Amino acid sequence: MRRVFDTRKSLAAESVGARREHLGWSFLPALLVILLVTSVASSLVASGPPIFGFEPVGFLVTLNGQELNGAEVYQAESAGAFLILSEELGAPVLVRLRDGQVETLNLMKVNHNSNGSVDVLAGATLAAQGGFQVNADRSGVVFAVDGQTAELKEKPPLLGSNQAAGLKSYDPHYRRAAEAYSPSDPIVEKLRQQSREVRVSVFFGTWCGACKQMVPRIIAVADRLEGSKITFDFYGLPRGISGDPEAGRLGISAVPTGVVFIDGKEAGRISGNGWRVPELSINNLLINGQS
Repeated sequence: MRRVFDTRKSLAAESVGARREHLGWSFLPALLVILLVTSVASSLVASGPPIFGFEPVGFLVTLNGQELNGAEVYQAESAGAFLILSEELGAPVLVRLRDGQVETLNLMKVNHNSNGSVDVLAGATLAAQGGFQVNADRSGVVFAVDGQTAELKEKPPLLGSNQAAGLKSYDPHYRRAAEAYSPSDPIVEKLRQQSREVRVSVFFGTWCGACKQMVPRIIAVADRLEGSKITFDFYGLPRGISGDPEAGRLGISAVPTGVVFIDGKEAGRISGNGWRVPELSINNLLINGQS
């Protein structure tokens, strides 16, 4: 279910360590990264260690208030860091959430892998740019690079009815996580053979950590059932959920929630532990109306 974070506490009296705790990895799915620096350090730091496994993520980058359309953003969860690649920034930018620091490095030390991930190789010369500050609405961080103000923040929430392809395009995480989940072959085959018209409406929020964990599973199921009598749509909700007419009509009070319709009538819902094996939940609802 949707995790609720109290993000309104002022940062004014917090230590650097406390700020890092606010930006802990359980806090990341919704708001992520970058920095408003009070001063820019020009000194070079000793060559840095390698950081492997930066994966592409869906975040926006702005420079002096203008969005950088071609910016590539990567996240290495194990290292607590983000890597931003953009010609407009002049050099790759490394945002270290755990250390509270921002650095630039030489492009030749950034290695692109065949699977789409990126590594920072050993021996990269790191130029310190200073610290960062969480932005006003806590959707990201602001920082300075060579005297220019940059910001890395989450995209606006994906709202309304979407197909699985829309989620994958919005944030590559959904594609990667869907590919990592393997639905049960016997259950999928059984679902493909059923003859009734079934629609699964998945209510979720791109800002919701639990949704980022569970929704890719049902995306994987949807991919496997393409061309069958079972169709899927993914309905994005705003923060707070309340106020959305479709969620109100169906009484959706938490995300993720899957509503299963058989021949146009609601048969049941997927919630809680039902998300662990969503294909089984759908199958159980088709049999006896229980997920």
